[in-house]
Amino acid sequence: MTSDAKIKISAIHLTAIILTILATVHVVFFVQGEHHVYVNDFRNFWIAYWESSLRFKESVYYWAVHLRNEIWASDYNSMPAVLLLPFSLTFGYARVGYILGVALTYFVPVALLSATAAYLTVQPKSKQTFAFVAFSMFAGLYVPYWTPTLLGFPDIVGLIPLALAYIVIRTTGLGYRVRPGVALLLGALIWMPFLFRRWYAFTIVALALSAPLYCLVGAVIEKGISWRDALRSTTVNFAIGGATSAALALMLQGGLIQTVLNTSYSSIYVAYQRPAWGHITNLWQTFGTIYLALAVAAQAFLFGSLRKRLDVLFININIAVIFALFTQTQGFGPQHYLPLAFWFFLLSCLGLSLLWSSMAKPVPAVAAGQALVALGVFAASFYHSIPRPQWASVLLPRPTYKNLIGNQREYVRLTKRLNKLLEPGEKFTVFASSMSLNRDTLLSASREALAGKDLDASHVDLIQGLTVSPFMAQYAVLSNPILTHLPENTQSVITIPAKAILSGQGIGAAYKRIDGSFRIANGLEAFIYEKQRPFTSAEVNALLEEFYAIYPSWRDVYGNAAFRLAMTSAIELGNKYGRFEYAASGELIVHPGETAPTRFTFLSSGAPLRLTVGAPCADADGVDVQLLRAQETITHIEIAPEGTATLSLPDAGAMLTIVISKRGNPWCDVVRIAELPSQR
Repeated sequence: MTSDAKIKISAIHLTAIILTILATVHVVFFVQGEHHVYVNDFRNFWIAYWESSLRFKESVYYWAVHLRNEIWASDYNSMPAVLLLPFSLTFGYARVGYILGVALTYFVPVALLSATAAYLTVQPKSKQTFAFVAFSMFAGLYVPYWTPTLLGFPDIVGLIPLALAYIVIRTTGLGYRVRPGVALLLGALIWMPFLFRRWYAFTIVALALSAPLYCLVGAVIEKGISWRDALRSTTVNFAIGGATSAALALMLQGGLIQTVLNTSYSSIYVAYQRPAWGHITNLWQTFGTIYLALAVAAQAFLFGSLRKRLDVLFININIAVIFALFTQTQGFGPQHYLPLAFWFFLLSCLGLSLLWSSMAKPVPAVAAGQALVALGVFAASFYHSIPRPQWASVLLPRPTYKNLIGNQREYVRLTKRLNKLLEPGEKFTVFASSMSLNRDTLLSASREALAGKDLDASHVDLIQGLTVSPFMAQYAVLSNPILTHLPENTQSVITIPAKAILSGQGIGAAYKRIDGSFRIANGLEAFIYEKQRPFTSAEVNALLEEFYAIYPSWRDVYGNAAFRLAMTSAIELGNKYGRFEYAASGELIVHPGETAPTRFTFLSSGAPLRLTVGAPCADADGVDVQLLRAQETITHIEIAPEGTATLSLPDAGAMLTIVISKRGNPWCDVVRIAELPSQR
């Protein structure tokens, strides 16, 4: 990076300070005054950040073990939140501390690295320091970087290794000499976005396909070496880099890799898909005409020098491959556009340089005018007080204003009423999935006072399927009209139960509405329903038939005795670790609490049950199981880790209770329960 020496170090330091101040002021002004009602992903990563600090303060060892397990197998590990630990320890639960942490820890470095990458791509022949500062300020005001950051997504962290990987590829001559150390570094950098977020896989594939060709052709163009020598160096370097990426992924994320290979994401994410034209219009609305026009202007370099032609082709290929692969799976969300935003940023800077070179006026004067435009685009995209006429929507990116969802007082009144209703051990659920109402809106409106008292409902049919847990809740919150956020018939796991409860038919006959309504938004009322009794078998069968009409294959998954047993039981979860779930394998998954047992009461079918305890971990000692009738113990057994026992039941129709307790400790006390064929 020889031309970097021409950038004044003092200018880099000053630029970093200015970006830090800009980011701090912007975050504080934006977050202050927001309604404390956040939905789904806008809340989830923030809470992961907060909970990480709580675990860290409780036990550094278990904090590390929890993080290690998440990295190994989780689709959405908390690694991006964990790196913000200094902010979470300082600010605690405060939303402004979280967004500020993302901005200062990730956004500011990304802006500086993007400016560096743009500088290397443009390669200005004069005013190098000016060009770097201009690119840095452009990045600091770049709307596609800011939008997911202000919404609460930490995904911009993945651009740090991506930008570094581009800088390494652009500057280290991997096409004309073998550099094992650099190749190892590049392999680690290419893998790291996947460490932070699974969906970066498409970005990695695009870079893995294009970077070797870029280095190969670049070596021939710049150094004039033979194709044979360039091919040898490129092959060795990228073989080392590829092996490094693969080894790191398998060693640290083997469980997730197995899930990815065995999952058809395009099938389960069909609810998040858009038609082809919808993908294109969403891209346009996200970036706006101004940014895209600069990227289009950069295509003029395809008719310039071989080096510039290669650079633009390389960037174009990455954009095209990412867009093609991602849209085969689902539509882009604001955070998913970040890799495209990086590549479009490089093209935009090339477009800016083209404007500079074509203007008769001195570059600083031209740049000042462009800076005012960038500032105007930035302000109009985030501040509602800035006038935004209708015609501006064509030119500007889609705006992202501070969160002012609904009637905050009514949300708070609803959460306080729920908190008052809930007795120790009781839970609530929410049969709604929209920006106005879902589980996360209530948890955040309560400032986490309801956290741990909720059972989350499934949201998308083909992702979570039908889960038992929301039907175990003592209270259900829903709205009229029923709220969903995805296309019709993709969220029947929300709409079918909600319709039954509102109408009082089927399983809805087990619920009773209490209190009045809560006007959480204009024209939208929320209600609290109390579950008065367990469901009957007939009510559960009627519910399932509605789902089978939409998904006939679900009959094989849910049409068994274990699911009906789960749905018709009265369940009391043990504290802290208590668990009662239905698995697609046709088994119940039960875990006792830390100090209290998990118990469930049901009508006997007469068929015996097989109970199996999971594999042991350190100090695991198995479980204690009691079978009760009318509070009298009729069977008492102990099951060791990896042990199996058969529990014989009295004649069909008897009301029974199974109590599963820890023995000495609750470690790894997962019990799998399946119904065996009746021997009578």
